[in-house]
Amino acid sequence: MVECDPDDSRFGLTSGEIETAAQADQFRQCTSIKYLTLSKCTGMSDLSAFAKLTSITGKDETGVSLRIAKCDELTDLSGLENVKGAVPGALWVNTNAKLASLKGLEGVTSFGTNGDGLNIVIWYLPSLVSIAALNVKGAMSGWVRLSDNPKLANLVGLEGVDSWGRGLWIESSATSTGNSCLTRNGDTWAECKVRPPLLPLLPM
Repeated sequence: MVECDPDDSRFGLTSGEIETAAQADQFRQCTSIKYLTLSKCTGMSDLSAFAKLTSITGKDETGVSLRIAKCDELTDLSGLENVKGAVPGALWVNTNAKLASLKGLEGVTSFGTNGDGLNIVIWYLPSLVSIAALNVKGAMSGWVRLSDNPKLANLVGLEGVDSWGRGLWIESSATSTGNSCLTRNGDTWAECKVRPPLLPLLPM
């Protein structure tokens, strides 16, 4: 097993962020990683550099275990197929222009929460049509937030969740004509009593 920590100075990353294909190549032999933060992804059309990863063991300083942002050449998350089981921190995927699906995450069964009580944030993905690869199961401890995904027409991928800790918030997606917030226990859905935390402003 090869355990890797993006905060280790030998990788030469800023705040643990992997921004280029050359930086990603440093992690090709890693089988586990503390957290995985991908930003911009210059020169990366897939995530094959992470094909040997089988686990994500920790969180970044905000409580996120897997963050993929502004990676405009990715169409899915192929390369992460070997990551299995529970991930301790949140999933945060935003502002990836061509991302059409979350293919690659089928082996992950649950995500933890970040500091704001968010389990999953899927946000501002104009090409996203499917979250079926999520395959999460059991009880959520925090929020699931789906925002500004205009082509996402269904919630296949979340049917394995049997209890929502705080709620499912949907806005500006094909699944909802406006904003909606629901909680579910068993087969019963109800309006949320509270609203989720605001997302930060998108960087210009």
